Amino acid sequence: MCRPIVAIERRHQRQRRREQFGVRFALRKADIQYGACRIQRRQTIGAVEQPRRMAFLNREDCPFASQFLSGCPLPSVRFTPTLFRLAIQHIFGVPLTALAHIVGSKIHNNPKMPQRNVDAHGNNLTAITGSTGDHSRSLHDYMLQFVATELERIGAKYLAAKKGYKSTAGIFTHVLQPLLGTATADKAFKLINGILPDFAIDARGARFSELLQFTDSSRLDGVETLVDIKGLGIGESSDYVSFRAEQGQLKPIDRRAVKVHKEYCKAAKDLDSKYHHTPDGEIGPVKSALLSFGPVAGKYEGTVLGLGIGCFGELSAGFNDVCTFIARNRAVSYVDRYDDKSPKEALGMFRSRIRRVWGHAAIFAWSDLILDRSRKLVGLQSPAACATRAGGDSDPNFENYDLFHAQSPDTGRGVHARSWRANRDVDVRR
Repeated sequence: MCRPIVAIERRHQRQRRREQFGVRFALRKADIQYGACRIQRRQTIGAVEQPRRMAFLNREDCPFASQFLSGCPLPSVRFTPTLFRLAIQHIFGVPLTALAHIVGSKIHNNPKMPQRNVDAHGNNLTAITGSTGDHSRSLHDYMLQFVATELERIGAKYLAAKKGYKSTAGIFTHVLQPLLGTATADKAFKLINGILPDFAIDARGARFSELLQFTDSSRLDGVETLVDIKGLGIGESSDYVSFRAEQGQLKPIDRRAVKVHKEYCKAAKDLDSKYHHTPDGEIGPVKSALLSFGPVAGKYEGTVLGLGIGCFGELSAGFNDVCTFIARNRAVSYVDRYDDKSPKEALGMFRSRIRRVWGHAAIFAWSDLILDRSRKLVGLQSPAACATRAGGDSDPNFENYDLFHAQSPDTGRGVHARSWRANRDVDVRR
């Protein structure tokens, strides 16, 4: 009697194990299928969320980028309705409606360079290489003009690599001119074109004893500093995609700014090696002249200051150094004339004004570049594109912009206010 009972019990146990195994197998299979669905969904969502993540992380904690939308519009940085709409969409990382009719269209550039198509967020337009037109130079010169205007306000001596300003072309030509004999200065200029800075700021005449009451010393104080401005499009560096904002990690635009000094040193070394036959490991005349600029000791000894303009309107830390230097000089003059603000309040006031203007200018410059390239490098490739272009920028809000500043003339007394026609007869320097 015991054996049949034991056999039956064992049979039941095997059956239960098979049932349990089947349940576990079914659960495992369902888990795998669910995991595959999650991966697929994550990839789909990632394609949407990645531009938003890039825009948020790169603009976060930037004192310049945060100024956009935080106050009244500036007459010195005038957005058209189309451009303003594009700028808003761009800084929030959403698809650009101005490009909806040409998404997928080919971007015309040099056939030898990488070929790209228009994407919904305009990322490829920010970094296309080998294209016709001088869009990058326009962005570069636009920001250079705003910095130069602020330097003029404090009476700082400077050279600038832009038509209409005293040029930086003569900084290094004297080093190579003796080697060229009877060659013209233009030939020497072409040789060293790779190390010609955008600015040479001479701050050797500032009133340092008075400036110290506002903040600590600046890297520009008491020295002549070389400055170079660089833009960074999204497609130019994978740093935008891989950036995670971990502690101690530099933002992509700050990484680009740091590379500026290394690029100048390499260009100077190549010139010394080619024309002065300087052995490796030694400093030649060109590099020696390069290192003579900047602080003579400390962290920034002999360095070229890089200013980076990020694709989302974020500016590198170097812009903050220049902003603080200018604001301190303006604050000194202000407290000498007025007693309604403390030195700290005066410094904060001017620093805020400069950050606001430069922050607006940065996002304007990138938005204008995207829109301009979409029209000139892509063209009217569809009926929808033709209809959009024909519509132009006609919008009632465009006239409301003029009405706002006409009724609020005080807002036109900021930087570059004299370029606004309503304030044409107003002396903004009073």
